[in-house]
Amino acid sequence: MAGGGAVDSTLEVTPTWATASIVSVIVLVSMAAQRGIHFTGLVRGRKSNPPIKAALENIKEELMLLGFISLLLAVSQTFTTEICVPRSLIQTMLPCKLLVFRRDLASDTGNSTKCIDKVTILVVPGIAIVTFFDFFSFFQGKMPILSGTDIHDLHMFIFILAVVHISYSLATVYLGGRKIHAWKKWEADTQADDVQTMPANRETKFIRRHVRNSSFVIGILVTLLQQFGWSVTKEDYYTLRHTFIINHSKDNSFDFHAFLKTAIAQDFKTVIGMSEYFWVYVIVFFLLNVHGWHTYFWISFVPILVLILLGAKLQYILGTLAVDILKAPGEPVQVRDKFFWFGTPRILLHLLHFSIFQNAFELALLFWMWASFGWHSCLIDNKTTAILHVSSGILILIQCSYTTLPLYALLSQVD
Repeated sequence: MAGGGAVDSTLEVTPTWATASIVSVIVLVSMAAQRGIHFTGLVRGRKSNPPIKAALENIKEELMLLGFISLLLAVSQTFTTEICVPRSLIQTMLPCKLLVFRRDLASDTGNSTKCIDKVTILVVPGIAIVTFFDFFSFFQGKMPILSGTDIHDLHMFIFILAVVHISYSLATVYLGGRKIHAWKKWEADTQADDVQTMPANRETKFIRRHVRNSSFVIGILVTLLQQFGWSVTKEDYYTLRHTFIINHSKDNSFDFHAFLKTAIAQDFKTVIGMSEYFWVYVIVFFLLNVHGWHTYFWISFVPILVLILLGAKLQYILGTLAVDILKAPGEPVQVRDKFFWFGTPRILLHLLHFSIFQNAFELALLFWMWASFGWHSCLIDNKTTAILHVSSGILILIQCSYTTLPLYALLSQVD
């Protein structure tokens, strides 16, 4: 019974029609979502769309993991709420000021009763010394490490994270796939040309666009800004396709676009989903989300900086390739692994994966705090920053999936 005299209902005294109704709705919605994903896979499978199929497999695995985490939270709720810790620990590292904290630590009789009931049962028989020690510790002040409400809020977070991240992932795959599909017309146009007599004007336009200014500072600025324009032009595609065909001794009838679609499917398998390292990141965030540290504000810069860094690196590689063509016109050139950090192109892909997850995680956090605690919660201390988070999240999604990822797929397959 709560302090106000209200009684918490259990299934023992809940009408059967109410239980059956709620369970049926939950089951129907879950089955509809599962069938929807399965149907999408079948439709895309008939259309031979490797990127979508690869992403759906990772999404299924992610749903299984998040479902298991949610199930484990539900099963362990009773045990978790009976873990008692000193009251002084509960009052440290709070995400909000204690004066505006919704959980009244000084008079939370419901939570305290759980702790003392557990101890009293052990103390009354008076069998072991440790029971007296536990009883004495309670009078120093003990509370459950998490309340039932806290665990419910964590359930909400898991659900919102799943919805936001999966939606974000599907949007990334869709926009990236649309960008690759737009290159199909370029493929048809370039196949009509003779690979040995590539029109000089296209190569010249490629060189003019990507050869950096002689000034180092201006060259860096151009590289940083160029990524926000039209990342891949027809001249870029033609030149990189020509480089691939020369390096691999293919004839001009080779369908480079189809090869590229297969290659980007492997990239989508890498950038879609949640690795174990990301869960470590989530746990560290919850640990450091202390009032006054502004953790949520500072992490908002991470995906922006990573994306700018990746875009600048890819533009730098294009510039290096243009310089090689300028120095040796007509000679085969290569996008060598040494152009990438540590000679490993996939480092860029893993950083892109982190940027996608981090951005989705930020949006999920904001929606969760809004849904669970309200727009005026102390967790959302700056409303302007929250609006900027949503706006930047959409812009980063477009930049990442429509620009950075297709350009990486193109450059990484040229060699």
